[in-house]
Amino acid sequence: MRGLKTMKTKNWMLWGLLGWQGMATAMVTLPSQITAVTVHPGLATVTRTVAVSLPAGDEVIAIEGLPANLDEASLQVRRHSGQLQITSVEIQRRLQAASSQQAVATLETRRDTLQDELAQLTGRQQALATQESYLQALATAPGKVSTQPLAASTEWERGLNLLGDGMQRIGAQKVSLAQQQRQLNRELELVNRELERLQQDRHESRQLLIHAQADGAPSQLEIRYQVAGASWQPVYEAALDTRRNTLSLTRAALVQQATGEVWPEVALTLATSRPHQNAAPPELASWWVALRDESLIQAKSLATERASGAVQELMAAPAPAPQANDAANLLPTLEAGDFIAEYRLSGRLTIASNQDPQRVVLGSGSQPVSPRLESVPRLDPAAYLLVDMQNTLPAPLLAGSWRLTRDGAYIGERALPLVAAGATQALAFGVDDAVRVSATQLEDRQGEQGVLTKEQTLTRRWRFVFHNGHDQAWPLQVFDSWPVSRNQQVQVEALEGLPLPQAESVPGVKRWNLTLKPQQETTLESGYQVRYPYQRHVDGL
Repeated sequence: MRGLKTMKTKNWMLWGLLGWQGMATAMVTLPSQITAVTVHPGLATVTRTVAVSLPAGDEVIAIEGLPANLDEASLQVRRHSGQLQITSVEIQRRLQAASSQQAVATLETRRDTLQDELAQLTGRQQALATQESYLQALATAPGKVSTQPLAASTEWERGLNLLGDGMQRIGAQKVSLAQQQRQLNRELELVNRELERLQQDRHESRQLLIHAQADGAPSQLEIRYQVAGASWQPVYEAALDTRRNTLSLTRAALVQQATGEVWPEVALTLATSRPHQNAAPPELASWWVALRDESLIQAKSLATERASGAVQELMAAPAPAPQANDAANLLPTLEAGDFIAEYRLSGRLTIASNQDPQRVVLGSGSQPVSPRLESVPRLDPAAYLLVDMQNTLPAPLLAGSWRLTRDGAYIGERALPLVAAGATQALAFGVDDAVRVSATQLEDRQGEQGVLTKEQTLTRRWRFVFHNGHDQAWPLQVFDSWPVSRNQQVQVEALEGLPLPQAESVPGVKRWNLTLKPQQETTLESGYQVRYPYQRHVDGL
Protein backbone atom coordinates (compact mmCIF):
# COMPACT_ATOMS: atom_id res chain seq x y z
CA MET A 1 0.00 0.00 0.00
CA ARG A 2 1.51 3.28 -1.03
CA GLY A 3 1.17 6.47 1.00
CA LEU A 4 -1.21 9.35 0.61
CA LYS A 5 -0.39 13.04 0.84
CA THR A 6 -2.80 15.35 2.61
CA MET A 7 -5.01 17.92 0.99
CA LYS A 8 -5.95 21.33 2.38
CA THR A 9 -8.59 21.32 5.09
CA LYS A 10 -11.00 23.39 2.99
CA ASN A 11 -10.88 20.86 0.17
CA TRP A 12 -11.50 18.00 2.56
CA MET A 13 -14.55 19.74 4.00
CA LEU A 14 -16.04 19.87 0.52
CA TRP A 15 -15.00 16.25 -0.13
CA GLY A 16 -16.72 15.18 3.04
CA LEU A 17 -19.97 16.83 1.98
CA LEU A 18 -19.94 15.37 -1.52
CA GLY A 19 -18.10 12.10 -1.37
CA TRP A 20 -18.77 10.54 1.98
CA GLN A 21 -22.56 10.56 2.07
CA GLY A 22 -24.01 7.16 2.84
CA MET A 23 -20.70 5.70 4.08
CA ALA A 24 -19.94 4.63 7.63
CA THR A 25 -18.87 7.52 9.86
CA ALA A 26 -17.67 5.54 12.86
CA MET A 27 -14.56 7.14 14.36
CA VAL A 28 -12.06 5.47 16.67
CA THR A 29 -9.10 7.19 18.33
CA LEU A 30 -5.94 5.08 18.38
CA PRO A 31 -2.63 5.81 20.09
CA SER A 32 0.51 6.31 18.04
CA GLN A 33 4.11 5.81 19.07
CA ILE A 34 7.16 7.68 17.81
CA THR A 35 9.58 4.94 16.81
CA ALA A 36 12.21 6.67 14.66
CA VAL A 37 13.48 10.19 14.03
CA THR A 38 15.91 11.45 11.40
CA VAL A 39 17.36 14.85 12.28
CA HIS A 40 18.43 17.08 9.40
CA PRO A 41 19.92 20.58 9.62
CA GLY A 42 16.94 22.65 10.80
CA LEU A 43 14.22 19.98 10.75
CA ALA A 44 13.39 16.39 11.60
CA THR A 45 11.59 13.53 9.86
CA VAL A 46 9.43 11.76 12.47
CA THR A 47 8.07 8.23 12.06
CA ARG A 48 5.07 7.05 14.11
CA THR A 49 3.50 3.58 14.17
CA VAL A 50 -0.15 2.78 14.89
CA ALA A 51 -1.45 -0.69 15.78
CA VAL A 52 -4.91 -1.22 14.23
CA SER A 53 -7.35 -3.99 15.16
CA LEU A 54 -10.85 -3.07 13.96
CA PRO A 55 -13.92 -4.99 12.79
CA ALA A 56 -14.53 -5.23 9.06
CA GLY A 57 -16.07 -2.16 7.47
CA ASP A 58 -15.45 1.52 6.83
CA GLU A 59 -13.72 3.30 9.69
CA VAL A 60 -12.26 6.72 10.45
CA ILE A 61 -9.08 6.39 12.53
CA ALA A 62 -8.18 9.51 14.55
CA ILE A 63 -4.58 10.12 15.60
CA GLU A 64 -4.23 12.85 18.22
CA GLY A 65 -1.31 14.92 19.43
CA LEU A 66 0.62 15.62 16.22
CA PRO A 67 2.73 18.80 16.42
CA ALA A 68 1.10 22.00 15.23
CA ASN A 69 4.07 23.03 13.07
CA LEU A 70 4.37 19.83 11.01
CA ASP A 71 4.77 20.26 7.28
CA GLU A 72 1.46 19.08 5.81
CA ALA A 73 3.01 18.61 2.38
CA SER A 74 5.45 16.07 3.83
CA LEU A 75 2.82 13.93 5.57
CA GLN A 76 2.84 10.27 4.50
CA VAL A 77 0.56 7.47 5.67
CA ARG A 78 1.15 3.90 4.56
CA ARG A 79 0.22 0.39 5.58
CA HIS A 80 3.22 -1.29 7.18
CA SER A 81 1.59 -4.70 7.68
CA GLY A 82 -1.85 -6.32 7.35
CA GLN A 83 -4.58 -5.79 4.76
CA LEU A 84 -6.09 -2.48 5.89
CA GLN A 85 -7.02 -0.36 2.87
CA ILE A 86 -6.37 3.41 3.19
CA THR A 87 -8.80 5.45 1.10
CA SER A 88 -7.94 9.01 2.15
CA VAL A 89 -6.39 11.12 4.89
CA GLU A 90 -7.02 14.61 6.22
CA ILE A 91 -5.51 16.74 8.97
CA GLN A 92 -7.26 19.17 11.30
CA ARG A 93 -6.22 21.72 13.88
CA ARG A 94 -6.94 21.01 17.54
CA LEU A 95 -7.11 23.50 20.40
CA GLN A 96 -6.21 23.19 24.08
CA ALA A 97 -8.31 20.97 26.32
CA ALA A 98 -10.88 22.58 28.66
CA SER A 99 -9.21 21.19 31.78
CA SER A 100 -6.03 23.06 30.97
CA GLN A 101 -8.02 26.24 30.36
CA GLN A 102 -9.63 25.81 33.78
CA ALA A 103 -6.22 25.44 35.40
CA VAL A 104 -5.07 28.66 33.77
CA ALA A 105 -8.20 30.50 34.95
CA THR A 106 -7.66 29.29 38.53
CA LEU A 107 -4.07 30.43 38.55
CA GLU A 108 -4.98 33.81 37.07
CA THR A 109 -7.53 34.33 39.88
CA ARG A 110 -4.92 33.40 42.51
CA ARG A 111 -2.42 35.77 40.88
CA ASP A 112 -4.90 38.67 41.05
CA THR A 113 -5.62 37.90 44.73
CA LEU A 114 -1.92 37.88 45.59
CA GLN A 115 -1.38 41.17 43.78
CA ASP A 116 -4.28 42.74 45.75
CA GLU A 117 -2.85 41.47 49.04
CA LEU A 118 0.53 42.91 48.14
CA ALA A 119 -1.07 46.27 47.37
CA GLN A 120 -2.86 46.29 50.75
CA LEU A 121 0.36 45.35 52.50
CA THR A 122 2.16 48.22 50.76
CA GLY A 123 -0.50 50.61 52.05
CA ARG A 124 -0.02 49.38 55.63
CA GLN A 125 3.74 49.81 55.25
CA GLN A 126 3.25 53.39 54.09
CA ALA A 127 0.95 54.10 57.09
CA LEU A 128 3.57 52.74 59.49
CA ALA A 129 6.20 54.89 57.81
CA THR A 130 4.00 57.97 58.44
CA GLN A 131 3.54 57.06 62.11
CA GLU A 132 7.26 56.45 62.48
CA SER A 133 8.06 59.86 61.00
CA TYR A 134 5.62 61.52 63.40
CA LEU A 135 7.16 59.90 66.47
CA GLN A 136 10.66 60.77 65.24
CA ALA A 137 9.55 64.39 64.88
CA LEU A 138 8.25 64.38 68.47
CA ALA A 139 11.54 63.03 69.76
CA THR A 140 13.80 65.43 67.87
CA ALA A 141 11.81 68.67 67.88
CA PRO A 142 9.03 68.54 70.47
CA GLY A 143 8.56 72.32 70.46
CA LYS A 144 7.79 72.50 66.74
CA VAL A 145 5.14 69.85 66.56
CA SER A 146 1.95 69.04 68.39
CA THR A 147 2.47 67.52 71.81
CA GLN A 148 -1.07 66.35 72.37
CA PRO A 149 -0.06 62.71 73.00
CA LEU A 150 2.00 63.95 75.97
CA ALA A 151 -0.53 66.40 77.33
CA ALA A 152 -2.10 63.89 79.68
CA SER A 153 1.27 63.21 81.28
CA THR A 154 2.74 65.55 83.76
CA GLU A 155 6.08 63.82 83.75
CA TRP A 156 8.68 63.97 81.01
CA GLU A 157 9.82 60.41 81.74
CA ARG A 158 6.38 59.03 81.01
CA GLY A 159 6.42 60.82 77.64
CA LEU A 160 9.70 59.22 76.75
CA ASN A 161 8.30 55.79 77.60
CA LEU A 162 5.31 56.38 75.36
CA LEU A 163 7.60 57.35 72.47
CA GLY A 164 9.77 54.29 73.03
CA ASP A 165 6.79 51.92 73.16
CA GLY A 166 5.38 53.44 69.98
CA MET A 167 8.65 53.10 68.06
CA GLN A 168 9.08 49.52 69.29
CA ARG A 169 5.54 48.59 68.23
CA ILE A 170 6.05 50.14 64.78
CA GLY A 171 9.35 48.28 64.36
CA ALA A 172 7.74 44.94 65.17
CA GLN A 173 4.92 45.61 62.73
CA LYS A 174 7.44 46.55 60.01
CA VAL A 175 9.27 43.24 60.48
CA SER A 176 6.00 41.30 60.33
CA LEU A 177 4.88 43.11 57.17
CA ALA A 178 8.27 42.49 55.51
CA GLN A 179 7.95 38.76 56.23
CA GLN A 180 4.44 38.70 54.79
CA GLN A 181 5.67 40.58 51.71
CA ARG A 182 8.44 38.06 51.08
CA GLN A 183 6.01 35.17 51.44
CA LEU A 184 3.51 36.75 49.05
CA ASN A 185 6.24 37.52 46.50
CA ARG A 186 7.49 33.92 46.62
CA GLU A 187 4.00 32.56 46.07
CA LEU A 188 3.36 35.07 43.28
CA GLU A 189 6.58 34.01 41.56
CA LEU A 190 5.52 30.35 41.69
CA VAL A 191 2.08 31.18 40.31
CA ASN A 192 3.60 33.21 37.46
CA ARG A 193 6.00 30.37 36.61
CA GLU A 194 3.17 27.85 36.47
CA LEU A 195 1.08 30.24 34.37
CA GLU A 196 3.95 30.69 31.96
CA ARG A 197 4.36 26.92 31.66
CA LEU A 198 0.67 26.33 31.01
CA GLN A 199 0.47 29.19 28.54
CA GLN A 200 3.41 27.74 26.64
CA ASP A 201 1.54 24.44 26.53
CA ARG A 202 -1.52 26.16 25.13
CA HIS A 203 -0.39 25.60 21.59
CA GLU A 204 -2.32 24.09 18.79
CA SER A 205 -1.94 20.47 17.89
CA ARG A 206 -2.96 18.46 14.85
CA GLN A 207 -5.41 15.61 14.49
CA LEU A 208 -4.94 13.13 11.67
CA LEU A 209 -8.05 11.42 10.27
CA ILE A 210 -7.42 8.24 8.26
CA HIS A 211 -10.38 6.93 6.28
CA ALA A 212 -9.89 3.21 5.80
CA GLN A 213 -11.59 -0.09 5.03
CA ALA A 214 -10.78 -2.69 7.67
CA ASP A 215 -10.97 -6.45 7.13
CA GLY A 216 -11.11 -7.43 10.81
CA ALA A 217 -7.47 -8.56 10.95
CA PRO A 218 -4.69 -6.72 12.81
CA SER A 219 -2.71 -4.18 10.80
CA GLN A 220 0.00 -1.62 11.45
CA LEU A 221 0.18 1.86 9.98
CA GLU A 222 3.24 4.04 9.57
CA ILE A 223 2.95 7.84 9.70
CA ARG A 224 5.84 10.01 8.58
CA TYR A 225 6.12 13.80 8.55
CA GLN A 226 8.66 16.60 8.76
CA VAL A 227 8.66 19.20 11.51
CA ALA A 228 10.82 22.29 12.01
CA GLY A 229 12.73 23.14 15.17
CA ALA A 230 15.32 20.34 15.25
CA SER A 231 19.04 20.46 14.52
CA TRP A 232 22.36 18.78 15.20
CA GLN A 233 25.99 19.71 14.86
CA PRO A 234 29.10 17.53 14.93
CA VAL A 235 31.74 17.90 17.64
CA TYR A 236 35.03 16.10 17.96
CA GLU A 237 37.60 15.32 20.63
CA ALA A 238 41.20 14.65 19.62
CA ALA A 239 43.59 13.43 22.34
CA LEU A 240 47.32 13.22 21.53
CA ASP A 241 49.60 10.92 23.50
CA THR A 242 53.18 12.01 22.77
CA ARG A 243 54.68 9.08 24.72
CA ARG A 244 52.95 6.46 22.55
CA ASN A 245 52.59 8.65 19.43
CA THR A 246 48.90 7.84 19.18
CA LEU A 247 45.89 10.02 18.43
CA SER A 248 42.51 9.12 19.92
CA LEU A 249 39.50 10.54 18.13
CA THR A 250 35.94 10.67 19.48
CA ARG A 251 33.12 11.69 17.17
CA ALA A 252 29.98 13.11 18.78
CA ALA A 253 26.96 15.25 17.97
CA LEU A 254 24.95 17.86 19.83
CA VAL A 255 21.25 17.21 19.20
CA GLN A 256 18.59 19.78 20.07
CA GLN A 257 14.90 19.93 19.30
CA ALA A 258 12.01 22.27 20.09
CA THR A 259 9.32 20.68 17.94
CA GLY A 260 6.72 20.57 20.69
CA GLU A 261 6.78 16.80 21.12
CA VAL A 262 8.99 14.47 23.14
CA TRP A 263 10.92 11.74 21.31
CA PRO A 264 10.82 8.86 23.81
CA GLU A 265 13.15 5.91 23.26
CA VAL A 266 13.45 6.41 19.51
CA ALA A 267 15.84 5.11 16.89
CA LEU A 268 17.79 8.27 16.04
CA THR A 269 19.48 9.01 12.73
CA LEU A 270 21.54 12.13 12.01
CA ALA A 271 21.61 13.17 8.36
CA THR A 272 23.39 15.89 6.43
CA SER A 273 20.71 16.20 3.75
CA ARG A 274 18.34 19.17 3.58
CA PRO A 275 14.95 17.96 2.26
CA HIS A 276 13.56 21.46 1.80
CA GLN A 277 16.36 22.72 -0.43
CA ASN A 278 15.74 23.08 -4.15
CA ALA A 279 16.68 19.98 -6.09
CA ALA A 280 17.88 21.88 -9.14
CA PRO A 281 19.39 25.31 -9.81
CA PRO A 282 17.11 28.06 -11.10
CA GLU A 283 16.79 28.43 -14.87
CA LEU A 284 17.41 31.70 -16.64
CA ALA A 285 15.17 32.98 -19.39
CA SER A 286 16.07 35.22 -22.31
CA TRP A 287 16.19 38.90 -21.42
CA TRP A 288 14.62 40.80 -24.31
CA VAL A 289 14.64 44.56 -24.80
CA ALA A 290 12.99 46.67 -27.49
CA LEU A 291 11.86 50.16 -28.27
CA ARG A 292 8.63 51.15 -26.62
CA ASP A 293 5.53 50.79 -28.80
CA GLU A 294 3.43 53.92 -28.28
CA SER A 295 0.36 52.10 -29.58
CA LEU A 296 0.49 49.86 -26.52
CA ILE A 297 0.25 52.90 -24.30
CA GLN A 298 -2.84 54.08 -26.19
CA ALA A 299 -4.42 50.63 -25.87
CA LYS A 300 -3.68 50.35 -22.12
CA SER A 301 -7.02 51.73 -21.07
CA LEU A 302 -8.91 49.30 -23.33
CA ALA A 303 -6.86 46.34 -22.12
CA THR A 304 -7.47 47.25 -18.49
CA GLU A 305 -11.18 47.51 -19.14
CA ARG A 306 -11.28 44.09 -20.82
CA ALA A 307 -9.24 42.52 -18.03
CA SER A 308 -11.65 43.91 -15.44
CA GLY A 309 -14.59 42.38 -17.29
CA ALA A 310 -12.81 39.01 -17.48
CA VAL A 311 -12.18 39.03 -13.72
CA GLN A 312 -15.83 39.73 -13.02
CA GLU A 313 -16.87 36.91 -15.36
CA LEU A 314 -14.44 34.52 -13.66
CA MET A 315 -15.77 35.42 -10.22
CA ALA A 316 -19.30 34.70 -11.39
CA ALA A 317 -18.36 31.27 -12.79
CA PRO A 318 -18.72 28.15 -10.60
CA ALA A 319 -15.63 26.95 -8.76
CA PRO A 320 -13.81 23.94 -10.25
CA ALA A 321 -14.37 20.59 -8.60
CA PRO A 322 -11.64 19.43 -6.23
CA GLN A 323 -9.12 17.05 -7.75
CA ALA A 324 -8.94 13.51 -6.47
CA ASN A 325 -6.10 12.65 -4.09
CA ASP A 326 -3.20 10.86 -5.78
CA ALA A 327 -2.75 7.64 -3.85
CA ALA A 328 0.48 6.81 -5.66
CA ASN A 329 2.30 10.05 -4.74
CA LEU A 330 4.86 9.37 -2.02
CA LEU A 331 7.79 11.42 -0.86
CA PRO A 332 11.00 9.53 -1.66
CA THR A 333 12.78 7.89 1.25
CA LEU A 334 16.13 9.50 2.03
CA GLU A 335 19.07 7.13 1.68
CA ALA A 336 22.78 7.58 2.24
CA GLY A 337 24.78 8.07 -0.95
CA ASP A 338 27.82 9.82 -2.36
CA PHE A 339 26.45 13.23 -1.37
CA ILE A 340 24.61 12.31 1.85
CA ALA A 341 26.03 11.18 5.18
CA GLU A 342 23.79 9.48 7.71
CA TYR A 343 24.69 8.35 11.20
CA ARG A 344 22.34 5.75 12.64
CA LEU A 345 22.78 5.60 16.38
CA SER A 346 22.72 2.26 18.10
CA GLY A 347 20.15 1.72 20.85
CA ARG A 348 17.30 4.09 21.59
CA LEU A 349 17.43 7.61 22.95
CA THR A 350 14.98 10.04 24.54
CA ILE A 351 15.22 13.65 23.34
CA ALA A 352 13.00 16.15 25.17
CA SER A 353 11.59 19.21 23.45
CA ASN A 354 12.97 22.69 24.09
CA GLN A 355 15.90 21.42 26.14
CA ASP A 356 19.61 22.03 26.14
CA PRO A 357 21.64 20.25 23.44
CA GLN A 358 22.14 16.57 24.20
CA ARG A 359 25.49 15.02 23.40
CA VAL A 360 25.49 11.63 21.74
CA VAL A 361 28.60 9.65 20.82
CA LEU A 362 28.88 8.54 17.21
CA GLY A 363 32.08 6.51 17.50
CA SER A 364 35.70 6.52 18.58
CA GLY A 365 39.06 5.11 17.58
CA SER A 366 42.80 5.66 17.62
CA GLN A 367 45.60 5.73 15.09
CA PRO A 368 49.39 6.01 15.14
CA VAL A 369 50.78 9.43 14.26
CA SER A 370 54.15 11.04 13.67
CA PRO A 371 54.28 14.33 15.58
CA ARG A 372 56.30 17.17 14.11
CA LEU A 373 57.15 20.76 14.90
CA GLU A 374 56.38 23.84 12.83
CA SER A 375 57.69 27.35 13.29
CA VAL A 376 57.26 30.76 11.64
CA PRO A 377 60.09 32.56 13.44
CA ARG A 378 59.65 36.03 11.94
CA LEU A 379 56.01 36.17 13.09
CA ASP A 380 56.07 34.06 16.25
CA PRO A 381 59.25 32.92 18.05
CA ALA A 382 57.82 29.53 19.02
CA ALA A 383 57.57 25.95 17.80
CA TYR A 384 54.14 24.32 17.52
CA LEU A 385 53.37 20.62 17.79
CA LEU A 386 51.30 19.16 14.91
CA VAL A 387 50.12 15.76 13.75
CA ASP A 388 48.38 14.60 10.59
CA MET A 389 45.03 12.97 11.33
CA GLN A 390 43.69 10.62 8.67
CA ASN A 391 39.95 10.08 8.20
CA THR A 392 39.72 6.30 7.96
CA LEU A 393 35.90 6.30 7.81
CA PRO A 394 33.97 5.69 4.59
CA ALA A 395 32.07 8.94 5.25
CA PRO A 396 33.46 12.47 5.58
CA LEU A 397 34.09 14.18 8.90
CA LEU A 398 31.79 17.17 8.76
CA ALA A 399 32.99 20.66 9.57
CA GLY A 400 32.70 21.31 13.29
CA SER A 401 34.39 22.17 16.56
CA TRP A 402 37.41 20.13 17.69
CA ARG A 403 38.40 19.86 21.35
CA LEU A 404 42.15 19.22 21.58
CA THR A 405 44.12 17.69 24.46
CA ARG A 406 47.80 16.75 24.69
CA ASP A 407 48.95 14.20 27.26
CA GLY A 408 45.78 14.83 29.25
CA ALA A 409 46.13 18.64 29.24
CA TYR A 410 43.49 20.77 27.58
CA ILE A 411 44.89 22.76 24.64
CA GLY A 412 41.82 24.51 23.28
CA GLU A 413 39.07 24.29 20.70
CA ARG A 414 39.32 24.92 16.99
CA ALA A 415 36.85 24.98 14.12
CA LEU A 416 38.00 22.82 11.21
CA PRO A 417 36.58 22.30 7.72
CA LEU A 418 35.17 19.10 6.27
CA VAL A 419 37.61 16.20 6.01
CA ALA A 420 36.78 13.88 3.13
CA ALA A 421 36.93 10.12 3.46
CA GLY A 422 40.56 8.97 3.23
CA ALA A 423 41.91 12.55 3.47
CA THR A 424 44.23 13.95 6.13
CA GLN A 425 43.93 17.04 8.28
CA ALA A 426 46.69 18.71 10.27
CA LEU A 427 45.86 19.23 13.96
CA ALA A 428 47.87 21.70 16.03
CA PHE A 429 48.39 20.92 19.71
CA GLY A 430 49.91 24.14 20.97
CA VAL A 431 53.40 25.45 21.65
CA ASP A 432 56.26 23.10 22.53
CA ASP A 433 57.85 24.91 25.49
CA ALA A 434 60.91 22.68 25.34
CA VAL A 435 61.98 24.26 22.05
CA ARG A 436 63.26 27.85 22.13
CA VAL A 437 63.14 29.95 18.95
CA SER A 438 64.77 33.28 18.10
CA ALA A 439 64.85 35.42 14.95
CA THR A 440 67.47 38.08 14.16
CA GLN A 441 67.65 40.29 11.09
CA LEU A 442 71.19 40.34 9.74
CA GLU A 443 70.80 42.53 6.67
CA ASP A 444 68.33 45.06 5.30
CA ARG A 445 69.94 47.36 2.73
CA GLN A 446 69.33 48.99 -0.63
CA GLY A 447 71.95 49.40 -3.35
CA GLU A 448 72.74 49.69 -7.03
CA GLN A 449 74.49 47.44 -9.49
CA GLY A 450 75.35 47.44 -13.16
CA VAL A 451 77.44 49.75 -15.38
CA LEU A 452 75.61 50.34 -18.62
CA THR A 453 72.22 49.37 -17.25
CA LYS A 454 71.81 50.22 -13.63
CA GLU A 455 69.47 48.33 -11.33
CA GLN A 456 68.31 48.97 -7.83
CA THR A 457 68.56 46.17 -5.30
CA LEU A 458 67.01 45.34 -1.94
CA THR A 459 68.77 42.70 0.18
CA ARG A 460 67.33 41.14 3.34
CA ARG A 461 68.65 38.27 5.43
CA TRP A 462 67.48 36.64 8.66
CA ARG A 463 68.99 34.15 11.09
CA PHE A 464 66.73 31.67 12.94
CA VAL A 465 68.03 29.72 15.95
CA PHE A 466 66.27 26.70 17.43
CA HIS A 467 67.29 25.10 20.72
CA ASN A 468 65.90 21.60 21.31
CA GLY A 469 65.45 20.93 25.02
CA HIS A 470 64.17 17.39 24.42
CA ASP A 471 66.25 14.27 24.97
CA GLN A 472 65.28 13.07 21.50
CA ALA A 473 65.47 14.42 17.98
CA TRP A 474 62.45 16.22 16.51
CA PRO A 475 61.52 16.99 12.87
CA LEU A 476 60.93 20.70 12.30
CA GLN A 477 59.40 22.59 9.39
CA VAL A 478 60.39 26.25 9.19
CA PHE A 479 58.31 28.73 7.18
CA ASP A 480 59.22 32.16 5.89
CA SER A 481 57.67 34.54 3.36
CA TRP A 482 59.42 36.14 0.40
CA PRO A 483 57.99 38.73 -1.98
CA VAL A 484 56.35 37.48 -5.17
CA SER A 485 56.81 39.52 -8.33
CA ARG A 486 53.91 40.33 -10.66
CA ASN A 487 56.23 41.99 -13.22
CA GLN A 488 59.13 40.60 -15.24
CA GLN A 489 61.16 43.74 -14.46
CA VAL A 490 61.09 42.84 -10.76
CA GLN A 491 63.22 39.80 -9.95
CA VAL A 492 63.34 38.00 -6.57
CA GLU A 493 66.32 35.69 -6.03
CA ALA A 494 67.70 33.65 -3.15
CA LEU A 495 71.00 34.81 -1.68
CA GLU A 496 73.99 32.73 -2.63
CA GLY A 497 75.43 30.39 -0.05
CA LEU A 498 72.17 29.95 1.88
CA PRO A 499 70.17 26.69 2.01
CA LEU A 500 67.47 26.59 -0.63
CA PRO A 501 63.88 26.03 0.50
CA GLN A 502 61.62 23.21 -0.60
CA ALA A 503 59.21 23.50 -3.52
CA GLU A 504 56.45 26.04 -2.89
CA SER A 505 52.86 25.01 -2.22
CA VAL A 506 51.81 28.64 -1.77
CA PRO A 507 53.56 31.34 -3.86
CA GLY A 508 56.11 33.17 -1.75
CA VAL A 509 55.83 30.86 1.27
CA LYS A 510 59.17 29.09 1.72
CA ARG A 511 59.65 25.89 3.73
CA TRP A 512 62.75 24.17 5.09
CA ASN A 513 62.78 20.68 6.60
CA LEU A 514 65.16 20.36 9.53
CA THR A 515 65.95 17.81 12.22
CA LEU A 516 66.60 19.19 15.69
CA LYS A 517 69.21 17.17 17.52
CA PRO A 518 68.58 16.54 21.23
CA GLN A 519 69.87 19.22 23.60
CA GLN A 520 71.49 21.18 20.75
CA GLU A 521 71.05 24.40 18.76
CA THR A 522 70.23 24.43 15.08
CA THR A 523 70.71 27.55 12.92
CA LEU A 524 69.00 28.44 9.66
CA GLU A 525 69.45 31.58 7.52
CA SER A 526 66.84 32.88 5.10
CA GLY A 527 67.59 35.66 2.63
CA TYR A 528 66.60 37.13 -0.72
CA GLN A 529 67.47 39.96 -3.10
CA VAL A 530 64.99 42.01 -5.11
CA ARG A 531 66.25 43.61 -8.38
CA TYR A 532 64.22 46.25 -10.24
CA PRO A 533 64.80 49.17 -12.70
CA TYR A 534 66.81 52.15 -11.58
CA GLN A 535 64.91 55.06 -10.01
CA ARG A 536 61.66 53.08 -9.90
CA HIS A 537 59.57 52.20 -6.89
CA VAL A 538 58.19 48.78 -6.04
CA ASP A 539 54.92 48.64 -4.11
CA GLY A 540 54.66 46.16 -1.31
CA LEU A 541 58.26 46.22 -0.13
